[in-house]
Amino acid sequence: MKNPWLHRSAILVAIVSLMVIAWGALLTSETRTFPGATVASAVSAPSLEQVHRIAGFVVAFLMCFVANWTLRSNLIRSMAGITAIVEIASGRAPIVHALFAPLFFSFAVAIAVLSSKSWEAGPKHVECSWKPLRPLGIAVPILVVLQIGLGTAFRHNAMGVVWHILDALIVLAIAMVAGVCVLRQYEEHDSLRPAALALLIIVGVQVLLGFSVYLVLLMSSENNTGLIVTGMLHVVNGSLTLAASVVLAMQMNRNLIQLSGA
Repeated sequence: MKNPWLHRSAILVAIVSLMVIAWGALLTSETRTFPGATVASAVSAPSLEQVHRIAGFVVAFLMCFVANWTLRSNLIRSMAGITAIVEIASGRAPIVHALFAPLFFSFAVAIAVLSSKSWEAGPKHVECSWKPLRPLGIAVPILVVLQIGLGTAFRHNAMGVVWHILDALIVLAIAMVAGVCVLRQYEEHDSLRPAALALLIIVGVQVLLGFSVYLVLLMSSENNTGLIVTGMLHVVNGSLTLAASVVLAMQMNRNLIQLSGA
């Protein structure tokens, strides 16, 4: 590795960005008002929201710096910069801001992977005997982004929860198929197996957290502590789900070789 500190910096940016996402989710949960609620939601101090925006700006600047010094691809560096700019500029557009935050975190995780020693060592090619496997790997992060968008719209009272639940079933099914296939076929692979296992674990946790949020909503329409905590954890793990799906797609695209005629 040319400079291990760049890789460590990328990991630090990813960790801090996830903390900022958790903070934003907590602020959103505290100020949210549910239809039919009889008790007004608590409003966080404006200073906390201002600190959240400043923290997001600092993290965005750091990611652009690390991406510029770490990545060779101008396209990826440009995409990382655009994501950071949109995330900063959308502070007064809550739905856009909440949607781009997981994308920002995923870029930070991708930069950490691209700057790692194992990535620089080169791919370990294996044959892909099932043609739909790679397209499934690419489809998972796309569906997760859609799922995050539906969840964001629900959290900001822009739509109901039905579509979010239905899409969750689709995401779960496709992620399970892709992850299990990778685990069964490439159980000795140093990169594919950990990426698939991480995705399956995180998706499983996300489903449990989603059920927890829904159960709390069924018990009470008021904005209580249980709903705030489970909602925040669901948002944070949603960002982890997107990042894990992106990493798996990267590893599949890098290491799997399609057999001719397969």
